Amino acid sequence: MGMFDYVTSELSLPDGFTGTLQTKDFGCAFMHFLIRTDGRLMENVTEFVAVPKRERLPTTSRLEALRGSYRIVDLGWRDTAFHGDICLTGYDEGAKEQHFYVARFTHGTLEWIKAFGASELMPRR
Repeated sequence: MGMFDYVTSELSLPDGFTGTLQTKDFGCAFMHFLIRTDGRLMENVTEFVAVPKRERLPTTSRLEALRGSYRIVDLGWRDTAFHGDICLTGYDEGAKEQHFYVARFTHGTLEWIKAFGASELMPRR
């Protein structure tokens, strides 16, 4: 599967799926996005901050010293003002089925989300 970003939708999806979605249309750095009820696409902004050595756990090797040397600080949500289409996928563990969507944003506001079947997305031979 590779790297991706997470997307949560506060809006109902066309086929009723309610789980977390994934996309490869942004940074593919496990970032978190939210489609709010008003249709705005928001990004959860974070930054890595160095942990002072005195606050780190004691270690016995140089490699272990890297563990815990940074922490993630949540800076809150920001409006992306995204303009374009993004592809989204979700997986329903219970039903063992995958869900595919395309969401169109115009000047930061969701215009529509369409669901697609896997056969519609696969190239024809």
